[in-house]
This record gives sequence, C-alpha cells and structure tokens, in this order.
Amino acid sequence: MKLPRTKLYISFFDLLKAYFKIMLGIDLKKGEQVKKFENLLERYWSRKKCFTLSTCRLSLYYVLKSLNLNKDDEVLLSPIQIPDFINAILNLGLKPVFVEIDKETKCLNISDLKRKISSKTKVVLATYYTGIVPNISEIQSVCEENNIFLIEDISQSYGSESCNKKAGTFGIAAIGSLSPAKIISSIGGGFILMDDTEKIHFIDKDIKNELSLPSKKTLLRICSFQMKVSVATSKYIFSFFTYYIFLILSKLFKNKFNEMHHPTFKYSHKDKTIYDNPIIQRKLPNEIFFYFTDLQAKIAIKTFYQNINYGLKKRQLLAKVLYENLNEESKKFIPKVITKYNENCFWHFPIILENNSIDKFKDFLMNKGYDVVGYGLKLCSDESAFANYKSNLVSADKIHKNTLFLPLFDNLNESQTVKIANDINIFFSDT
Repeated sequence: MKLPRTKLYISFFDLLKAYFKIMLGIDLKKGEQVKKFENLLERYWSRKKCFTLSTCRLSLYYVLKSLNLNKDDEVLLSPIQIPDFINAILNLGLKPVFVEIDKETKCLNISDLKRKISSKTKVVLATYYTGIVPNISEIQSVCEENNIFLIEDISQSYGSESCNKKAGTFGIAAIGSLSPAKIISSIGGGFILMDDTEKIHFIDKDIKNELSLPSKKTLLRICSFQMKVSVATSKYIFSFFTYYIFLILSKLFKNKFNEMHHPTFKYSHKDKTIYDNPIIQRKLPNEIFFYFTDLQAKIAIKTFYQNINYGLKKRQLLAKVLYENLNEESKKFIPKVITKYNENCFWHFPIILENNSIDKFKDFLMNKGYDVVGYGLKLCSDESAFANYKSNLVSADKIHKNTLFLPLFDNLNESQTVKIANDINIFFSDT
C-alpha cells in the first residue's frame, strides 16, 4: 500500500472540465452559483452573511479593515501561518504579536495569550490546526473580558465542534480557505462568515469598489497545478511512479526532497502569485483582489456535500480506528485531544516526535510506502523578514519542526487504517 502526503478532494475529471471552461470563459462571473454556495455556508454555520473572495488572506484583510482599528493596534496570533497573514496585518498598519502554541490543543496557549494582551491589543486570531478545536470558549472569554475582537481561522477545521458549537461560530467573524486539499475546496478561494450588520455593510461596499473578476491566466495556473497534483497522487500513478521518485529523492537528495515541502522565499520577492505559499513581506498585490466565480462555486458546493455530509463521519471513524490500534508507546506522541472523535474533523492526524527521531520516522514510513510530511506553513515568528516581531516560542518551534501528519484519507478502509497503525507500532517497538 502506497499513500501520498495529501489528497485532493476534487476529481481530475472535474479539474479538466474546469480548465476548458476557463479557456472558453464559461461561468467566469459572480452569479447564482456563488450565491448558492454563500447561502449554503450561511445555513451550515448559522451566520448572517458569507462573503466569498479569491483567498483566505484577503478574507482576513477585509475583516481587519472592517474593525476600524488604529495604527499600531495589535493582532495576537499563533506563529505558524502563511506569511501573507502577517503581510495583511502590516498592510493595514497593524502590529502582529505572536503567541505561544499549546502543545495539546495546537491553538493559542491561554497563559501566554493573557500575558501578551496590552492596551493596544484589539484582535485575537485563533487558528485551528489539523482539524483540532481547543476549548475555544476559554479564548472567547478572555477576549470578551478585555474587549478584544475574536476572529477564527477555520480553514483546517470544517465540521469540527467545541462545546456543541461549530468551529466558526465563536468569534465576531470566521475566515476560511478553499485552496486545494482543504475539506471544502475549489480552484482557489476563501470566505468570511459574520453577523455584525455594520461590518457586513462596510465589507460589502469595500469589495464592490475594489474587486474585479479574475483573469483566465490566474485561474488556469491554479487549475493546471491542481491537475498535476491530482495525477501525481492518483492511486496507480503514485504507487508505480511518484512514490519511487520520492523514495530516490529522499535517499539521495534529501535537502532537495525536503525543499519540495518547505520552499525558501526571498525577502520582498516580487512574485505576485496568489497560489504558492505566499511571499514573505510584501504589499498585497492587486492580482489577488478578485471575486469568487460561479465556476469555482460549483466545485466548492460539490466538495461541501461530499466531505461534510459523508467524508466527515468517515474520517472520524478512521481516526478512532487508527488511535485505538496504536500501542501505548506510539500513543505517547499523539495529542490526547485526538480522542474527541466526534468533535475533530481530522483534516490531518498529527504525531509529534522528539528532535532526534523525526527523520528516522519519516524514512521508516517512506520505506513502508507512506510519504508523510509536516507543516507546510512557515513559523513566522522565526522568519528574518519579520524580525521586528520575532518571538522565542519554544513550544511552537517544537510543534512546527517535529509534527508529522499520518495518512488519514476518507477513501481508506478500516483494514488499511489498522495496517498503518501496526506499521507505526513496529517503529516505536524497535526504538
């Protein structure tokens, strides 16, 4: 059994069809399908308004802009982020303040969050990693006590819950990404969910003045990349070709192999792409200020029904099977919050190792047929481009460096999942 590092939730056929539609200019408008998708998200999250946009980073930008903040007001957030989140904050004249990550919940450490709050703190951005939702009501209480706006980034947690409430219903706004491999995904995209009428009107007016329809070139680039990934990770191509290329690279050209997942970006790089892990320190380019289209909405609606109505329960079941078949030695490296099977959506299944074992574990799993990786996001608190906001966050650094994501795709069956657990047990039994 050979398993890739990720799974796209859009079929190659749908991507191919979308590619030709883009070339022919079909459905490249903001029309009824966009409205249908926005209404779908509004009903699911019981929020008053959904805005769809080109990217999640643009969603954060518009939410922050709607809060009418002052120059140098502080936004507290966890450091494992796409750099353009930091860029969006800086573009608005605000100050990012990095908060330590809780080793169990993978979200903001409550004690450090309270320590970092100052008279200038106006926003807390809570990012939920890997589908795990912390006790967000505690973070919500801290924000309410200090008159701070809470924004939730639910990009990795569609369908997750806490305290019998969906992730995305605790803050003044929730933002999400529709980029590839997300549970709800499309040919790129992002969204905002919110209830405040005044802020809704502000954002609505702003996007009408600032957004235009996307260029064919931009959408074709996104679509063609997804098609390549779809082919490379498909069952037979990966099993008989891609896997062996990766295996050779991992043994003979390890640095190059690792750079595929952790590319290096230059300070103030001029690339304006919206799709790559975005450039460190830049002004948000005009090229990302565009509407979500009917073509993208149709795909997003399809992935919603597939992965929320069906895939969510399947991943929760497989997570239970995987964890319960791990031996006690293996379980030491799995966050206990994983066992809240009905609350987590399991976009990823994290295992956090010790410094001296992560490379051995990756090599071991690669030899078993599993191409596993960790965070593709940057540890922004440690990036030289953001040196003015640098923080020494020990737990965040360890989590970023030592986390790998075990295979947990909803197209696996229970016996395959048991095999994965047994293979992992072999490693920890022998070390």
